[in-house]
Amino acid sequence: MSNLKSFYRLSLSPFHNYLMQTEFTRVCDSRSILSNIKTSLFDYRLRFLSSPSSSSTLSTLRKKTGYAFVLCRKALEQNDNDLNKAEKWLRAEALKQGWEKAEQIKSRTTGQGLIGIYTDPTLQKSTIIEVKCETDFVAKNQNFVSLVTDLAKLSAQIDTEKTEASVEKIVINDEQKLNEISGNRLVESINKLGENIRFLRACIIKTNQIDIRLLPYAHAVASKIESNDINVQLGKYGTIIAVRPKNQIEQSKNDLESNEVSYDIQELGARLGQHIIGLSPKSVLREDDTGEKLPDDINGDEEPTDLLRQKFLLNEDITVKQFVDNSNVEI
Repeated sequence: MSNLKSFYRLSLSPFHNYLMQTEFTRVCDSRSILSNIKTSLFDYRLRFLSSPSSSSTLSTLRKKTGYAFVLCRKALEQNDNDLNKAEKWLRAEALKQGWEKAEQIKSRTTGQGLIGIYTDPTLQKSTIIEVKCETDFVAKNQNFVSLVTDLAKLSAQIDTEKTEASVEKIVINDEQKLNEISGNRLVESINKLGENIRFLRACIIKTNQIDIRLLPYAHAVASKIESNDINVQLGKYGTIIAVRPKNQIEQSKNDLESNEVSYDIQELGARLGQHIIGLSPKSVLREDDTGEKLPDDINGDEEPTDLLRQKFLLNEDITVKQFVDNSNVEI
């Protein structure tokens, strides 16, 4: 009880009242200062965002580069709201940070990704590439889709030596060569998306025969992934088929189950592509050591591994050979 009385007397002492008043004054001053700071910051942000030119430039930079709002705003602040200078500054900073991040995460597993196929409008040259990332979420991201699209088109620009072969295939899996193709695009995407990204391989197929057509097909497992370029197809699996039309192929709307169906050339490529991806043939038509074509029953009861002898995936009543013959082409 005496302790309580002592405490009560102390709390009511003039000295204690002086301290309380002093602390209260300090608290009021601190709150006032903080309030002024917050008000100033709010006014600054409001003026920056309410300015038509600033908000418009910020939005343009954000859409053009794909970088975060905060980074774009910082770039504009550092460059007096000049769009071109801000973009250069932003990409330089992103590249610097991207190389550092790429080095840090290069050992992380890349189990997802996309196949990209670019085919020129003449159907005489086509490239198929594989780009890997860590998650399916990033594989569907528009920035990653744009990256794969660009790399597929860039791969087609590689100069290749002319040969006498009617259809030539050039495989590129050398890391240094792939890096030369991609330039800084991989690093920029790593910094932007935050995942390890690898340009795994590329293959260029071209023909010097005007009557041969290269038909691409990319297959998506779940939802279809669209490229922003009509000459690029994207998917989880892909294939390119070289065909020679026997005569003009006319588009037909006959039912697929008919043995006499003929197809538009692009539709033909899609049908054959689905079959090849689904059944994974190892050759068009195998030959024995003497170069002679093997008889039809060489595989016995086993499923044939050569394309033309397999039952057609979309109509098992016929073989692939019958399908292409009915479509007036040869593979």
